[in-house]
Amino acid sequence: MFAMPWLVAAVSLNLQQPAAPAPATPPTPAAAATRAARSHRRLDAQLEAASAALEFAQTDLASFTGLSGMAGLSDMTGLSGLTGLSGLSGLSGLEGLSSLSSLAGLESLAGDFTDAAEPAGDPPPAWADQDPGDSLYRSARQLLNNNRYTDAASAFANLIKRYPRSDYTPDAYYWQAFALYKTGDAASYRLARTVLKSQKAKFPRASTRGDADALLAQVQGALAKQGDPEGVAATQNVADSARHPQTCSSSDDDDDPRIAALNALLQMDAESAMPILKQVLARRDSCSVQLRRKAVFIISQKRTAETEDILLSAARGDPDQEVREQAVFWLSQVGSEKAVTALDSILQSSTDEEIQKKALFALSQIRGDRAGQILRDFAEKSSASDDAREQA
Repeated sequence: MFAMPWLVAAVSLNLQQPAAPAPATPPTPAAAATRAARSHRRLDAQLEAASAALEFAQTDLASFTGLSGMAGLSDMTGLSGLTGLSGLSGLSGLEGLSSLSSLAGLESLAGDFTDAAEPAGDPPPAWADQDPGDSLYRSARQLLNNNRYTDAASAFANLIKRYPRSDYTPDAYYWQAFALYKTGDAASYRLARTVLKSQKAKFPRASTRGDADALLAQVQGALAKQGDPEGVAATQNVADSARHPQTCSSSDDDDDPRIAALNALLQMDAESAMPILKQVLARRDSCSVQLRRKAVFIISQKRTAETEDILLSAARGDPDQEVREQAVFWLSQVGSEKAVTALDSILQSSTDEEIQKKALFALSQIRGDRAGQILRDFAEKSSASDDAREQA
């Protein structure tokens, strides 16, 4: 609502800034012309960004006209009858639930696997206020942060076109492609693929290159699901590369394109993806640990005849503790009778108390008489630890 006065004030203040003091020695005509040209370019960019912001502010202000209908809120005086809620005081007996604090550590079970290899989507704040592309970058960044993806993609493309030597340009390719990807249509996916390839060719050292590879894998996967031949071939090739050891990543593998490719391939062609995922989980090299941790999540997202058996094998035999715990957790999310059997076998055979506790928690997340009976039987098991029996 207050965007327009502030915008006008900002533009006015920018235009009224006093000129720099004249130097003691007059500059040469060439130098003066160069400085004037630079100032003109900066001012032109600022005015263009301000014009775009003004247009967007007018659009946003228009949406407030519908608020007049809120006058009807006066009819809500009847809510005074809610005073009867005081009868809920009998719930005070629930303070006994504080004993569940021992479960507090279980939220880490899901880790950050809710969206495998999600590329970065938050552009950094502007950092080069003397750069001719600074104003355009700020405007494009605001559009992207406001989820105006089509407008943001156009704004980043404009920055690239107008200021190819700007400090913002190398990463603007990534942000343009990300905005295009978020629009969710096939034409934008294809353009995003082209933009990412251009960034790799022109700016191989851009700070977003790692994220760009992961984003390209997701774009190719999305296109593969629509039958795009290049998308299908690229997704299969990247996913297949996960079978074999590679140079260890310096990151936490969040930008590993193989994760995105495997996820896309599983949704598109589970019969082709499952053998690769099993080979990933069979790897024991140190560079595969992060890949194996995310593989168990990917497997849990697609129900096949092998899903529970693969997760059970990982829960029992993987040398990495987190992989084993993740496998147990995702068995609970599968939630089938076969998953209950697998969790029961882990509970009965594992000598790792932490894994037993994870299995108990996983069983508690599955509704059903059989899961409940397994928990009750374990609670009465004299050979189990007191902590584990209490949790059951």
